[in-house]
Amino acid sequence: MTAAQKSACTTVLTLRGWHPPLTLAGDVSDSQAVSLLRQHLRWQQTVVTATQLDSETARVKNALWDAVRDFNLSGLYQKLPSDSDDWRSLTLRGDLTAAQYRVRKIAPDAFDQSLTALGATTSQLAMRPRPTPARWPPWGSVRTACSSARQRQADRLG
Repeated sequence: MTAAQKSACTTVLTLRGWHPPLTLAGDVSDSQAVSLLRQHLRWQQTVVTATQLDSETARVKNALWDAVRDFNLSGLYQKLPSDSDDWRSLTLRGDLTAAQYRVRKIAPDAFDQSLTALGATTSQLAMRPRPTPARWPPWGSVRTACSSARQRQADRLG
């Protein structure tokens, strides 16, 4: 392969590799697109390496992970701080600062607020108990494939 062919190949591969993120930058100049990509990469690196939770969010996060590790869904539900009807939720907002990505708890109704800055995010974890039918079968919600004909008939008759 000649030097000219190597150069052409490198250019094609670079354009092919960078085309999708440059397209996401929108209808801007190449230098503006590169600037936006650099800002995005800085935001990603900050999120991965320097996320700072406020004290209440850190406490709730630890309690939620304890419930998840124990496979305790009712405990997870009880740990969610906000309560509305049967729903419980944790709503967070993240903001990029010069050196950190700060995450804090916000009111559930603030979830849909306008986000105008790069790196500003909102997220919400919400749960509600599974409704229980009036005739809940004693074996749970999953019927086994090996139930007897007599059991199936008794189930139908109630």
